[in-house]
Amino acid sequence: MAEELEGAEQDGEAEGAAEALVDESLEAFQRSDPAHALRAADDALELAPELARAHHARSLALEGLKRIPEAREAAATSASLDPSNPGIHAQLGDLWLEEDPARAELHFREGVRRDSWDRPARARARLLNNLGVALDAQGKRREAALAFRSAHFLDPTMKEARQNTRAAIRGLAGGAALVVGLNVLLQIAKGGKHAARLQPLKPYAGWMVGATVLLLAASWGVWLWRRTAGMARLAGEEPELYALYRRLEAERKAEG
Repeated sequence: MAEELEGAEQDGEAEGAAEALVDESLEAFQRSDPAHALRAADDALELAPELARAHHARSLALEGLKRIPEAREAAATSASLDPSNPGIHAQLGDLWLEEDPARAELHFREGVRRDSWDRPARARARLLNNLGVALDAQGKRREAALAFRSAHFLDPTMKEARQNTRAAIRGLAGGAALVVGLNVLLQIAKGGKHAARLQPLKPYAGWMVGATVLLLAASWGVWLWRRTAGMARLAGEEPELYALYRRLEAERKAEG
């Protein structure tokens, strides 16, 4: 019994030391020192080979060193040891995003499924934003738009999510390019720098304004119809993401 207690104490001390080394690795990674981060993570794994955080820290360090295949392997090991950690699934998605967006999407979705409201909003927003990037890369534009919007609602200060949201919604509006073109024509007719080329059209400026208003309204109608149809389809095909989006919408409206 005494030997068992002594062994347990030694194991506890080793794990504590390993956890401290993982913290050191993550701090070094934040300081943009991936070489130091990798050494600390490797030292942690010598003390506790089954420590999921150590494999995760090692994956981040390897990614920082551009050793992507090894980083994926370390992240996969971490996920197998701690499958409930959304941050690990997010890391796997990041590592596959450029090469295989469909595979990255699977990892990001698993991260969303495992995500918790206890995690910082910034981390949850980044996960949803990257899911949107993976979806958009596959041409799944409606789903991508909803993922970007969800990220934006979670963290309105996240510039990347805000920009992606606007771009995705514009992409869903089928008449966006037409509206831009009409606006340019209107500005020319009103006296833009190329107005001299369209002087013969001056008498028809009123008609052009009226046509622009009608086409703007039509474009808005098409956009709204397409978005509504896309939402209905999403509810059937992606119920988890749709439910998350609806909840965030409700929270935003409640907050005013």
